Amino acid sequence: MKIAVDWTYDAPPDEVWAMTASTEFQDRKCAEGGALSYETSVTEQGDRTLIVATREMPTDGIPDQLRGLIGKSVTVTETQDWGPATADGSREARVEVAMKGQPVAMKGRAWTTVSPTSTRIDVEGDVKAKIPLIGGRIEKAVGPVIRAAIESEAQVGKEWLATHAG
Repeated sequence: MKIAVDWTYDAPPDEVWAMTASTEFQDRKCAEGGALSYETSVTEQGDRTLIVATREMPTDGIPDQLRGLIGKSVTVTETQDWGPATADGSREARVEVAMKGQPVAMKGRAWTTVSPTSTRIDVEGDVKAKIPLIGGRIEKAVGPVIRAAIESEAQVGKEWLATHAG
């Protein structure tokens, strides 16, 4: 199942990147996204930045018949591997979302498009469930949950920038 989400922050790319690459923001997006528990890290690796957020999420949004297969919560690890900024401040990342113990994952990419006063973020991914016969049903159930998490991050970012922007 394909997922595509975009949003625009009314802030220049350096402010958006400072937010994105802060563990405080990563912690806040997990907490406000409904995580039961979480752990985040931001690591510089040469000219790349690796952002990892592992969170235990309730499965409330999953249909009952599928929740029986998954349980009451699932550990989700989101990995963003960001490249360096280009001359205009834009960036691109590989994005992966994996669910511990579940044959469901999303792989995709994120990128920024910038102007002097705003930064647009696009995320595209493909959710795959490697389960014969019911994989498509699981993808359709999990896809909206991942999309909601991305949209929650966008809202948390807008609130963050309103109080932290220079």
